[in-house]
Amino acid sequence: MRTTKTKTKKFAAMCTCHNEAQGEACFWVNNGPVIKNVEELKKAFQGMKKEQFAHHTGNGSNDFANWVENVLGCSHCATALRKAKTKAGAIKALSVCDNCK
Repeated sequence: MRTTKTKTKKFAAMCTCHNEAQGEACFWVNNGPVIKNVEELKKAFQGMKKEQFAHHTGNGSNDFANWVENVLGCSHCATALRKAKTKAGAIKALSVCDNCK
């Protein structure tokens, strides 16, 4: 029988959300900062205006989730971000990354 600790270690070994983007692969927040990694994205959400968040999550798309998945390579965290409908929800969604470090 597996313990929670074993599952966390296994997930941590597979997760890539700790990766860092370079150059043009960084995330450019509309009228905001340039983001290189998940930690910077969490901080950006805290100070992000509602309009900025809506710019990247409107029209049935989620630029944040797409970037986390396609650039940083973490589909687990991207899936959690896609379910978030607010900035607070996005911050909470990225808390799954705390287990990956």
